Amino acid sequence: PQMVLDVYSSPGNHFALLEAGEVHFVFSPYQPSANSSQLRSLKLVSLDFVILMSANNPLAKGELTMKKYIAASHGLISLTGRGGGMMEQHLIAQGHLAHGARLHVPLRLGSFSSVARFCERSDVLFHLPRRFAEELAQGRNLVVRDALPGMEMEHVNVFLYWHERYHKDAMCTWIREQLKAI
Repeated sequence: PQMVLDVYSSPGNHFALLEAGEVHFVFSPYQPSANSSQLRSLKLVSLDFVILMSANNPLAKGELTMKKYIAASHGLISLTGRGGGMMEQHLIAQGHLAHGARLHVPLRLGSFSSVARFCERSDVLFHLPRRFAEELAQGRNLVVRDALPGMEMEHVNVFLYWHERYHKDAMCTWIREQLKAI
């Protein structure tokens, strides 16, 4: 009763907000800095990734190769507001993209909310969690393609983080229990 849910999804350092007491929880695949000893965590889900694109994109049909994927235009959802993204780093680590090279990223979004609209009306590809991409594609002119061999990342784990100051808070405990249940 009386709980207010305010979702803050702007790019930035969410762990700093958690440490400052400005938010109660952070959902993130990223790890906090080593000096964040007051943060607790709970693994919520492991995600596998796919490629989402317009059904009109030439890559939506036929053979999709690593060369074609790397040469394509990519959309990026940036939760931190900086960097090239996890897939770019993974492609460099696997030797598919030269160190220091960059994917062509003409579109960077701060949240997932407008991915489908941009993807459906352009040639931009998005590398997204499977469950999210499949949900976005329903009833739209979008295609979900499996990741290519060599693109598969270890499952990305998403954690719920909270500060020690809220560990015994009744409302925060209840929310953690609800999230564990689903």
